[in-house]
Formats: sequence, C-alpha cells, structure tokens
Amino acid sequence: MAALHFLDAQLETQPEWINGWALRARIAWQSGQAEEALSGYQRACSRLPMNDMLWMRRLEDVAKMEGSSKSIEIALQRGGLLELPPLLRGALAEITSTAGDLQNADALFDSLSENQVPHISYVRHLIRKHQYAKALELAERHAMHFNDMDSWVYVWTLWRVLADSRLEWLEAQGRLVSYVDISEFQTLQGQLVQKLKQLHAQMAQHPFDQSPRGGTQTDGHLFARTDPEIVHLRSLVHDAVKQVVADLPPVDPAHPFLSGPRQSVRYTGSWSIRLQNSGFHEAHYHSQGWMSSALYVALPDTLGTSANSAEGWLELGKPPHDLGLDLEPLALIEPKVGRLALFPSILWHGTRPFPKGERLTVAFDIKAAE
Repeated sequence: MAALHFLDAQLETQPEWINGWALRARIAWQSGQAEEALSGYQRACSRLPMNDMLWMRRLEDVAKMEGSSKSIEIALQRGGLLELPPLLRGALAEITSTAGDLQNADALFDSLSENQVPHISYVRHLIRKHQYAKALELAERHAMHFNDMDSWVYVWTLWRVLADSRLEWLEAQGRLVSYVDISEFQTLQGQLVQKLKQLHAQMAQHPFDQSPRGGTQTDGHLFARTDPEIVHLRSLVHDAVKQVVADLPPVDPAHPFLSGPRQSVRYTGSWSIRLQNSGFHEAHYHSQGWMSSALYVALPDTLGTSANSAEGWLELGKPPHDLGLDLEPLALIEPKVGRLALFPSILWHGTRPFPKGERLTVAFDIKAAE
C-alpha cells in the first residue's frame, strides 16, 4: 500500500515521530493487515527502547487491537509492572482496570504520585469499584474548576447513579436531545448511497480506536469533499442543524453544553459508518465536540420497530459495559432514512446490534461560535 510505503520512508529518518507510528498502525489495521499494524510498533520500540511516549502509545493501541493481556505481555518486556516509568504505569493502570483486574490496577495507581495519576482513568477505576462518591468528588473538581469535558461525562453519569438533585438542571428537562426528519433527503439518497459505498470499499475493517464494531468507517473529513452528493448533503444538514440550535434552551454560563455562543457553527469532523450483520457502536462520547449526530442514509429491514426490542436503534446516555453500571438509556432514537439525530457530544452514545443487513449512516461533530 502506497500510504504505508510513504510512512515507512518518513519514519526511517524520523523514528521519534510517534503520531506517524500511530497513523501507520491505523492504516495497516483498517486495510486488514493486523500483523503489520503490530509489527510496526515492535520495530519502533526496538529502535527507541526507552522512549516512554512511544511505548505508552503502543500499549494503548495494542490493548485496543489485541486485548489487555497482549498489551501487558509487551509491557513486561521493559520490566516488572511496578518498576516501569510512571507514564507506562498510568497507561497500564487503565488497561488492567478495564480488563477487570482491579487488584493490579490498584497497585499501579497507588504507585503513582497525585500529579502522575491520569484522573479520568482513576475515575473510571473508582466506578468499577463502586466507590461512586469518591469518583464524583474527583470528576466534579476537574469539571467545575477546569471545565474539563471528559470529567463532565462522568459527572453526568455519577449524578444519575446517585440520583443527584442537579440532574434536572443538567438535562434541561430532556431538551438537549432531538431529531429532524429531512424532507428533501429522498431526492439525494440513491446517489449518496452509491458515493458512500465507494468510500467504504477502500476499508477492510473498523478502525481499532473508534466505536464501530462489525463494519467500516471512512477516513478524513467527509464534509470537506467536493463531490456533488456530499455538497448537497452538507447543505441539507446545515439547515437542519440551524433549526435545532435555534430551539435549544437559553444560554446558561454554568452549564457544560448550554454555556457558549450559538450564532454560527462549524464542523470539526465528519465521517460515514457502514455496519453489517450484528454490527453496532460501543458506547462512547466526543469530548472535543459540542454537538454530535447520526444521519441515517440506508437501513436494513431487520431493525426493531419498537422500544421493546430496538435492534439497531441509537442509545443515548447508557454507559459502556466495562463500567459495570446498571443505567438505562436516557433516550432511544429509532432510525429512519433521512432522520438526523442531534445530542450533546459529552452524552454517552452507542447503538444496539441488528440481526442482518446493512446500516449506512453519516455522522459529524460541530462546535458553536460567535
């Protein structure tokens, strides 16, 4: 593949380019070359055996590609877990906690000084240990003192767990989630499906560092393309977004979602997802976004038809399974061709699997501006 050959030539002379190694792993993985994705990191760490940032990125990505046990096996090549540099111990604390090895995770977190502990990883670890009050104290401190959006995700989650009275204010009486059925979408659908399938044909599997499972995701900023179908889509989407933003509750300076200006919006990322036969999205959030979305382009006839089953539906507010929380979704949105769902980027979102067929969507993040 030309992209890998180009990166290999660059990395030969710039082995310290960590983002380059990460990009190489992502491209190799999405093109179906899993072994090549792993071997690139192996070569990099052989050349730079004491580069902690490189090793940390490798451990995190290997855990996503091959699982936590493989990542820990690689870490042990550097030495005992508690003897590793703080940066690697912090990464491994998250990896072991996610895998359910809470005892080793405890030891790794305890080995770090307060300013070395990755606070979001520690909040997640405390949630898995059911230490909700302690987790909330840490998450609130970072959310409210530093307006840290990652922390607000867990504040929202923990307020639900603890039935905090501030939930009504945070959820704005359910007015933060909405959808628009774009009436003109049918005139575009056929051409758009054809164009998106061409883009997906270049991908062999889902990116390991994103939420889809059982499908593919397009590369690059979809809305930056000049194809007529994409330009037309962007125009339809923009009108719908303006309508939803105009209907939001008033500005609230203390609120993590309602605090900013909304005179205009810009698209910070856009992509398409193609899920097939039992495909789904793992629950996740976008801390770098303000409002996120799902636009349904083509759907199979195997989706659920009611909230009782809801196969293939969008779940909002349900945390990922590894946190061990028994929280139901705040909202379920039924997919329909031409329907655009919009919701806060810091709200957990994922989808339920569907039996068979193909589910084609477009998604994007936006930021509001003056």
